[in-house]
Amino acid sequence: MDSPFFVFVLMEHKGYEIKHGNRLSFRLRGQERFMCPGRKNPLFTEDRIMAAIQGNMDAVEAGLRLVSVCRPVFVPYRKHPKLKGFLALYAHYLYILGKIEKRTYPPRMTPKMRADVMKFEKLRAQFAFVRENNLTTREDMETYQAGAEKALNALMKRRTVLNVRKKRRQKLYAALAEAEALREAVKLHESGVPGMEAECARYADAVAVLETCGIPKENLTREKAELYEEIAAVNREIREQRKKLAMCAEIQGKTPEIEANLQKIEPKRRERRKVRTSR
Repeated sequence: MDSPFFVFVLMEHKGYEIKHGNRLSFRLRGQERFMCPGRKNPLFTEDRIMAAIQGNMDAVEAGLRLVSVCRPVFVPYRKHPKLKGFLALYAHYLYILGKIEKRTYPPRMTPKMRADVMKFEKLRAQFAFVRENNLTTREDMETYQAGAEKALNALMKRRTVLNVRKKRRQKLYAALAEAEALREAVKLHESGVPGMEAECARYADAVAVLETCGIPKENLTREKAELYEEIAAVNREIREQRKKLAMCAEIQGKTPEIEANLQKIEPKRRERRKVRTSR
């Protein structure tokens, strides 16, 4: 099993139902609702689970768990380019909010600015997004959005194709999971434990489906894991594109408010600066 996504297959074989969507969720067969552990603890999101599994696999293959110290690569000094557009606006606004938070520059704030001080990290994330993608003008933003929407549409079509493939094989995949999940019940029945007749009948039906499909069990298991991995990867990319579009919408909606706040506070800043220089 050379892929972390075999873990999802194994979970199905142990009696769980897995659902890939905006959040990874699962439930035991017979359970009414799906559980979403990543909602309460980010350690249990699909990406973090995959990272933990992959890290453990690498450590096992190496025979030990190494702790490496990452040294930053030396970067020679470069003069910082002059900021323009969205970058200049956000940089200036974050500077003022940072001063307010440290209480070294206490101008009178509007209620909206007071709220923005509490959302400082979110604004800084928006600034980082603008800087990383070099979105200086509104034309840059519109071009970036168009590219993200195009990528999202392509991913949605790809997911539809994969889901159709999964649906065609669903009977075989369900039989594969059923046979693995009920294997222990059959062993108990064979050892003399009563009350396992229904489970044995379901196990026999699942085995019959697998035997008549004409595909070796190992190949079917590998095919299922690869398909699940591809669907999960496409879902992750879809979430990323949606996050990008949401960030673009937030920035475009926030920019007029930032400009209005700066227009209110800039005259007061100039007055204070004149007072300090005249002393």
